[in-house]
Amino acid sequence: MSPRYRRILLLCGLLPTLAAALLSLTRPAALVNLEFFVYDTLVRWTPTRLPSGKVVIVDVDEKSLARVGQWPWRRDIIGRLIDSLRDRGAAAVALDILFPETDRFEGSGISPDAVLSDSLRRGRVILGYGLLFDPTRDAPKPCVQHALGLPIIRSAGVQTDDPFFQATSAVCNIPTLTAAAQASGFLNAAPDPDGILRRAPLLMQYDERVYPALALAAVRSTNNAQDLVLRIANVNTASLGLAGLDVPLDGKSNLLLRYRGAKRTFPYISAVDILEGHVDPSEFHDRIVFVGTTALGTREVVATPLDTLFVGVEVQATVADNLLQRDSSRDRSRHCYCAHRRAVRPRVGCDRRDLVPDRGVDGIAVTAGNRRRLLLSALPIHEPAGEPCSNDRSRLRSRAPACRARWRRQGQVAPPDGADAVVVDRHSRPGDRPSLQANAEVHEGHRRGVGEASQLPGLPDA
Repeated sequence: MSPRYRRILLLCGLLPTLAAALLSLTRPAALVNLEFFVYDTLVRWTPTRLPSGKVVIVDVDEKSLARVGQWPWRRDIIGRLIDSLRDRGAAAVALDILFPETDRFEGSGISPDAVLSDSLRRGRVILGYGLLFDPTRDAPKPCVQHALGLPIIRSAGVQTDDPFFQATSAVCNIPTLTAAAQASGFLNAAPDPDGILRRAPLLMQYDERVYPALALAAVRSTNNAQDLVLRIANVNTASLGLAGLDVPLDGKSNLLLRYRGAKRTFPYISAVDILEGHVDPSEFHDRIVFVGTTALGTREVVATPLDTLFVGVEVQATVADNLLQRDSSRDRSRHCYCAHRRAVRPRVGCDRRDLVPDRGVDGIAVTAGNRRRLLLSALPIHEPAGEPCSNDRSRLRSRAPACRARWRRQGQVAPPDGADAVVVDRHSRPGDRPSLQANAEVHEGHRRGVGEASQLPGLPDA
């Protein structure tokens, strides 16, 4: 090939690459709008998924206001509504309502706030609050509770800022209600620059602590997912470990929403019908109930790719249903990270030639960096039922019995042939608690046996 043709081929590959890199860095407004248009078109053409049936909306509608009275209602009425939902078997009651001031009827012979506080103390209720982002406001006040103890795991070599929006202040409920509630979450959800709501934050940071969204707090309270883990892949991609799932998020912990349809796709039940006992209890049994208002003048309305009049409480219901139906989530129990002839790759189901966990170990993950190094990650790997990762454990046991005895004593396991070390995750079986050692530096964010190890030198060429 002549030098001229080589230069032409080089330019044909180099120029489009430079143009794509420039456009990705500058992101012209025209291309952003085109991206939004294409995405919305695909959403409208794609068949929507039906609601799971596990989420119900209790609506303070015009009929409820006409019978009970003007909004906001006395808080003893709200407490009675919560008690009615709980007595009918609701798994969780999430309030898309703020109580920032003392009830206006307080001190008139009754104490509505005390009645609502007593109802909150009985459990299964999640309060909502708002986070603000005005830098001119005063210093944060300690009014928000129920922060998350969230470990953050960053991929090796990735340097990013905290993957959360940083709130400067909050619109909180009154202290007596905040102290009485066992869980709470923020109500924030901001649209894209064109005014369409396509994603909602699951996590935000306030006063150097991380807090969950209302829908996330509600789902977390029903599935006992107390331990959350945020894994950061790069500046634009992260995932939230929730009850064995990896929920994909963007670089600011936003969840891309999958709407179930236009407005009122979820079951709506009038609040006054519940107060008057006109609703079948089975409507709420073992379901997450979001309480909000759609009455004219009291509701919050947003635009979505499928509707221009979508109320805020249904946004919360959509987030919860996305998490319950595992939209875009990856089931970590269905994946193995397998090693075969030093060509290491993740996949579902491994054959007998692959590296597998030893007995009493949750999992071993081996990721190839190059031919001379290995990057070992302590990620939990479970053998799916009916689809074992392998039946041949000889590689892991190749240095038995001396190293296996040492592992039992010290929480270590011998590496397979050709590797410097193996990092094992902690097993839940009493008495077997392998520690994260094996000559590797555990990355920041490690907690409960989940973390990352630095690259290990010294592997010979293949």
